[in-house]
Amino acid sequence: KFAPVLDALKIIPGGHENDYQDLMTPLTFDEWKQYWSSRPSGKAPGLSGITCDMIKACPESFQRSILLLMNTAFRIRYVFKRWKERLILPIPKEPGNTSIEKTRPITLLDVLGKAHWAILFSRIIPVVERRHLFDSGQFGSRPGCSPKEPLAIAFMIAELATADNIPLITTSQDISKAFDSVAQRLGKETALRRLGLPEDFIMYYMSLDVGNYAEILTCYGRSSEILGTDEGSFSFPRGATQG
Repeated sequence: KFAPVLDALKIIPGGHENDYQDLMTPLTFDEWKQYWSSRPSGKAPGLSGITCDMIKACPESFQRSILLLMNTAFRIRYVFKRWKERLILPIPKEPGNTSIEKTRPITLLDVLGKAHWAILFSRIIPVVERRHLFDSGQFGSRPGCSPKEPLAIAFMIAELATADNIPLITTSQDISKAFDSVAQRLGKETALRRLGLPEDFIMYYMSLDVGNYAEILTCYGRSSEILGTDEGSFSFPRGATQG
């Protein structure tokens, strides 16, 4: 009865760590420039207060110094404390409804940490696509794909069924707290290992969860400022951060 579970834990055929030989090499300045040029302006910062606009406004010499510092830490697989900090901003799902059950939490992360991990994952995605490791039905989080495509297909099928008077039975699932409930080990770590990623990267990425720290941003200030650090902050025991 455990066969389906064990099959889901295996490396997906086609995935092998030899495909990711350049993954753990220092970030290049070309990768750095490409990342920041694609970032929109006016976005809120994490707990550090540093914004994308600040980084983009820095002279090239200073940006190279930042990248040098990041690569120095990367060589010894050190994750900065600031990169583990998360600022939670509750956004009301319904205007005027202040119930905590009717909020959509947005996680604000350190922009330098986001840049570092985004560049590393930009090295992973081409390998995953080339090796066809993604399910063909996955449209989200893939370059050139969008959830708009399956939605358009669903609408066209419904219109065809209506026009031709054909019976149509559909089902739709919206998993509550899907990203927030992902287990750190069995969820994230296993998913990365199934793609054939090297253990060095997996352990480095998972270290983000060790000693992570979060606060909530309210209209009265940060939760730690109101309740103190002990009661106004917490750590994430599980979940995949979206920032």
